[in-house]
Amino acid sequence: MFISHSRNPFHCVRALKAMSASPYLEPDAEVEFCSEIAGQRSWSIGKIVSRPSFSPDHVLVEYDYEQDTNPKTQSVSIDKVRPRPPPETHHDFKIGDKVDAYDKGSWREGHLVKELEDGKFAVDFNLPKQLNEFPKENLRTHREWIDDHWEPPIQQQKQELFRIGDLVEVSSEVEGYRGAWFLAEVVELKVQGKFLVEHKHLLHDVTKKLLEEKVDDNHIRPLPPNALSSNRDFDAWKIGDPDAKYKLLDRVDAQCFEGWRVAMIRKVHVNNTYDVFLEGDPQPLNGLTPEELRRHYERVDCDWEIASQRLILGGIQWLFR
Repeated sequence: MFISHSRNPFHCVRALKAMSASPYLEPDAEVEFCSEIAGQRSWSIGKIVSRPSFSPDHVLVEYDYEQDTNPKTQSVSIDKVRPRPPPETHHDFKIGDKVDAYDKGSWREGHLVKELEDGKFAVDFNLPKQLNEFPKENLRTHREWIDDHWEPPIQQQKQELFRIGDLVEVSSEVEGYRGAWFLAEVVELKVQGKFLVEHKHLLHDVTKKLLEEKVDDNHIRPLPPNALSSNRDFDAWKIGDPDAKYKLLDRVDAQCFEGWRVAMIRKVHVNNTYDVFLEGDPQPLNGLTPEELRRHYERVDCDWEIASQRLILGGIQWLFR
């Protein structure tokens, strides 16, 4: 809850008055608001539209509804509204942790019950016979907003800054594209907590125009240092370093479905071609040229670094330092 558990009604009134003066309740502020069904709480992302004068303890919130292309508006009690927590770059989850899982446009509260072999986690939402699987990037530590601060506290972290026109890489949770990063351009900043981007190689199924979509902080990053697109040559972005030499077990990105997927070198051929395993896929890709590969970098605290050689292949975790 966001107000004191005291049963003193005057204390509750004072708490609501103090809450109503919070800056995150001002128009255009990005927030999360709570809904509860059968004891299951979830947090949807929205934007404050207004504060109705006839109902000072409520705000009008605009939000995206996944089954409708048009935003929805809803009146929400201010004790069910909180600011959006800043994105977290480090997640060290343990079995039993209380977490929020991003599912169908909202963050649902649950508990981690199992780490699966494919790198995902099973989450229990306290509903009979319902366990759901989520990748790590769709989980966050559960926190409560109490007296204008987060519990447990959030360590200060750097935040990525993007401008309209920036070339970026974005990832997707759509089946068939999961795990890949695609080239896109930022066309609008922070629409209800998300960036509006235009893909440079993916087309809309119907219109056949360049695909536009909204992505959140967990699915957007700057171009890695080895991306060849400084002159906005979008096709060059899909080409790796033709002079690169890779070794057995090197962690790389492999060109796949108009994007780049994390992979590991499994065999080096004398003609300078390579066989690789894609992360999460036991079937190898064979005979890739250096132009179809690039060195793998990971984004950590707004900096690029070459990560440890950890890869999940067909349920087996490989770790190389």
